[in-house]
Amino acid sequence: PRSWASGATAAEFLDAMCANDVATLGIGNSLYTHLLDPDANLIDDLLVYRRAAERYLIVVNASNDAKDWGWVNAVLAGSVLVDRQRPAAQASGRGGV
Repeated sequence: PRSWASGATAAEFLDAMCANDVATLGIGNSLYTHLLDPDANLIDDLLVYRRAAERYLIVVNASNDAKDWGWVNAVLAGSVLVDRQRPAAQASGRGGV
């Protein structure tokens, strides 16, 4: 299963929950990365493709589809902690995924 993240803060949003630096991807490039919780525990692995300046394709494992999208949507909604050092921090990009 796949979905899109787009908008001016899409890279920041993805960087808030992924292990690798999504913002460094060039257009047309992809990376293999991991969804992480605030303690850097692995949620799952995924692929992120940069399709345009502010558009990213996110591909999660089909076997963990509900769990992965549940986490992504919780980050998007601001209902989960993304940074233990800054408990009030929320991921940018809300409304753009």
